[in-house]
Amino acid sequence: MRQAVQIIMQLIGSEVFGSKLSLPDESCFADKSLVEMLIISRNHNVAQLVASALLKSGVIENSPQKGLYLNEIYSVVYSQEKMSETCREIYAAFDSEKIPYIPLKGAVVRGLYPEPWMRVSGDVDILVKEKDRQSAINAILKCGGYKQKKAGAYDVSFVSPNGTLIELHHKLFADKKRARRVPDVWVTAQSDGLSGYRFKMNDDAFCHYHILHMAKHFENGGCGIRSFVDLRLIEQAYNLDSDEVEKLLKKSGLSAFSHYARRLCAIWFDGQEHDEITLQMEKYILDGGVFGTEKTKIISQQQRTGGKRQYFLSKIFVPYRSLKYLYPALEKYPFLFPFYEVHRWFSFLFGNRKKFRKNYAKLFDRVLGEQPENYSLFENLGLK
Repeated sequence: MRQAVQIIMQLIGSEVFGSKLSLPDESCFADKSLVEMLIISRNHNVAQLVASALLKSGVIENSPQKGLYLNEIYSVVYSQEKMSETCREIYAAFDSEKIPYIPLKGAVVRGLYPEPWMRVSGDVDILVKEKDRQSAINAILKCGGYKQKKAGAYDVSFVSPNGTLIELHHKLFADKKRARRVPDVWVTAQSDGLSGYRFKMNDDAFCHYHILHMAKHFENGGCGIRSFVDLRLIEQAYNLDSDEVEKLLKKSGLSAFSHYARRLCAIWFDGQEHDEITLQMEKYILDGGVFGTEKTKIISQQQRTGGKRQYFLSKIFVPYRSLKYLYPALEKYPFLFPFYEVHRWFSFLFGNRKKFRKNYAKLFDRVLGEQPENYSLFENLGLK
């Protein structure tokens, strides 16, 4: 796996950052190796970058796997076209209704890549002011064919007629602690010059938001290589005030995480040497992919709760801030917290017993097992 990862990083570096490509001999591109590279890069939403670089290099010209890599590019180009169509429709609807909005995440970073299709997104994220939330919902539904899915603590989701998922945010984060770390982005937002109602975060705020979003995914078990490619592009393309960015990161408690995220970028794309922390960080990221695995999610929760036993107890006694998302009525009637805590226990015990036994058998195994080898990782990254 180590060699496959090194080749993937070289290919991404050449495709996105223009680095000189110095590939190993062709024996490294046997069918088995190419399949391994494809699986890893798919798990991190960078398969289209690896595919494009490999095809340009010519090393897979006669390989049976060439078709698989070509399909990666075809599928993301098609997906990108659908997403662009959806964005144009929603942006036009908001402009027509005079609703200020800020495109987020991939919709912004995509423009920093050599080609827009090189940056895959699972959905379209848009921020509106909380007071404009209902007007924005109505504007989307007026487009015709859009189906509203669910309303969360900080967003409402829709599916467009072509199948694109849209997340309409009225807050940047659901978690109040994390939300407090982000200054009001509307105060410093600037018109993007393309519409009187489309805005963008200023460069420093967007960089800070991106790192905060990376940390959120990291804490939830998955971050993915793609986020690190995005970070490097943001820092290369934007006119950042390093002192201001560091000030925002320090206030958010993300100075250490940001430092090691940049270190990992330098290791992956510049060939710098690993240290113990970056090796642990890399392993955790590669294991977790974009969305995290059961393994990385449990490692994360164990480290953030202070160990295996504390993690086990946290699963039995769920805090109010988490339980309210399972039972939304708690927001209005917080005094019902003890009732819903007990209700949750009974739903496990007398609901799906097979699922209960499976989940809690695994939980007991982990409580009695050894501590994960990278138990200090989150503490070193300042995330505990």
